[in-house]
Amino acid sequence: MSLQCSDFIEALRALRNVQGFSELTLLQVLLAHSWKGLGRVGASKVLKMSERRVRKIIEYLRVRGLIDDSGGVIEESLKKLFNTLEIKTISNNKGFHITAYAPLSTHLLEMAASRIVDLRDYLVIGTGSSSSIWMIGVSLGSARGIIFPRVPADYVSKILEGDSWVELENSLVVVWRVYEGIRSDSVVIHSLAQLCASP
Repeated sequence: MSLQCSDFIEALRALRNVQGFSELTLLQVLLAHSWKGLGRVGASKVLKMSERRVRKIIEYLRVRGLIDDSGGVIEESLKKLFNTLEIKTISNNKGFHITAYAPLSTHLLEMAASRIVDLRDYLVIGTGSSSSIWMIGVSLGSARGIIFPRVPADYVSKILEGDSWVELENSLVVVWRVYEGIRSDSVVIHSLAQLCASP
């Protein structure tokens, strides 16, 4: 089952209208605590937030009925997103960190490819740095069928040579200069939701 635009929009809708916390911050804590299983201290270190802030967010997520007492996600749209989305590391050499986000629907990937500049803008705003992302690609079928819209062929061949590109069908591929694990992954999820929600 591939994730559709509606899946990303619905998941982030569950995090809307929260005073004092951005959707991205809530998503980061959810990924760290509920998806990766980190405790407050671990989540605090990974997210570079105070432990007090992480504890406050976790408590808020419980009160709102998004997670249970053990930290498991119970809100249906978030649960579907977390149970379906896979994040795969392809390579960590040549000074780049390459991650693939799958399985995404063909429609979502085609939209991302046609609006790659918008997607990059959302990623840059989310990370707070224009230099953290080197390029973005989509794989619409075979693993060798990865396309990097608006990227010169010599840059693409530099990235593609020698790395393992197996099982990347229906993926968004991000080549990072600066990858911060859960923080970066949550920015990708948030950016896809923003792209899907924008006209």
